[in-house]
Amino acid sequence: DLEQARVCHEEALLIHREVGNRRCEGVAMTNLALINTELGEITIATELYEEAIVLLRETAHRRLEGCALGNLGDLYLNQDKLREAREYLETAVEISHEVGYKVPEGAFLGSLSELSLREGNLTEARTHINQAEQLMREANDAIELAKVVCRKGWLNLAENDLDATHVALSECKKLIKHLGVADENSLAVSIRELDEKANAKRK
Repeated sequence: DLEQARVCHEEALLIHREVGNRRCEGVAMTNLALINTELGEITIATELYEEAIVLLRETAHRRLEGCALGNLGDLYLNQDKLREAREYLETAVEISHEVGYKVPEGAFLGSLSELSLREGNLTEARTHINQAEQLMREANDAIELAKVVCRKGWLNLAENDLDATHVALSECKKLIKHLGVADENSLAVSIRELDEKANAKRK
């Protein structure tokens, strides 16, 4: 129930402000930004991330600062604002690497790979996706690994390597089946679209 979750986090944000807990205020803002993203309130989410980043820097919450920067970068990537996306994603990767936070580092490297693919720079996209995949396998995070492997599949397809594309697809399908990912989930949708395009190319 995302609407109820939003109400709870909004109440928490007000309390943290009232008592002057700046660190937790930044955390609450980040949580609210995540919820608003899920609800499709992109403008609100963007504003919340921007405010949260200021607070997280002020309170030296580096791990969460990196995540907030990367999530904001993903919002810009989804809007095809590639210059802004690159700036935030690269900083997020640097911070996540600095604090040893492998999962977000790998996730945002995956986003950078997609960004490079959109720009037509397949060499840079390959470098990023290989680094992302290695980190996710080390972290043993199945859902984030599935996202990275799906992005690798799209890159394989752009490189016209259909065999590698189908290997990536096979792993993605196994991972999301094991995790019970819903059919309407954006990852599941992307995997189906990749499957359709790969099969169309093979015919």
